Amino acid sequence: MQRIHRHDRDPIFPDHLANAQKILPVAFDGGLLEIRYHRTGWRRLGYEINEIKRRRTAALIFSNGQHMGSLEANEYRVAAFTNSDEFLDGMDSDSQETYDLAAVICANWQDVSEISEYGDIAEVRRIWISTLLSKRGCFSVVAKMLMERLLKSRSLLVLKAFPLEYEGRVNEANQEFFLRRQRAMKRHYQRIFSVSPFPGADGAAGWMYSAPERLRGVISSPSGRR
Repeated sequence: MQRIHRHDRDPIFPDHLANAQKILPVAFDGGLLEIRYHRTGWRRLGYEINEIKRRRTAALIFSNGQHMGSLEANEYRVAAFTNSDEFLDGMDSDSQETYDLAAVICANWQDVSEISEYGDIAEVRRIWISTLLSKRGCFSVVAKMLMERLLKSRSLLVLKAFPLEYEGRVNEANQEFFLRRQRAMKRHYQRIFSVSPFPGADGAAGWMYSAPERLRGVISSPSGRR
């Protein structure tokens, strides 16, 4: 069996972000963390002018001047009266990754409008956390700040627990280690982002979700693939 070790350096933004000039200070344990981030404007996704728009956010986390973590997130704004078929087509026109996200949502709710009419769909795409940041609990504080300040218009948060070091490298020889690492990530993300696994096959594949406090009881729980 082959075990692939965690990245000890940032695989998301290895050269940092020259345009990450906005700063959010985060008080933690008597000190100060910094979230240095960049976000795009809302840009059209797909063929229809106003059907789906996307905004990207890229963030670096620093402690005492040392780069300790990174996060990449997308927000999707779905126009009123856009149905699930149109949502799937629009997301499919962009990439396999955006289609996969849309497919999970549409498989678990009867219509995307059950989510989109209450706000934007936020997706945390990739996360890297240094061992020190993970063990000290810093990232939980950082994640809360990111959710409250940068993704506050969300109606749903979706992410996929998938170890970055295994991207494109999962095989029969290392699958047991991969699944063990993925289970640990799911537990970690449950603590950090208050997410829960989707029911059925989507949850087993690592997909997780949460609705913000203001919409709990308003947005129904996912049904599982029909």
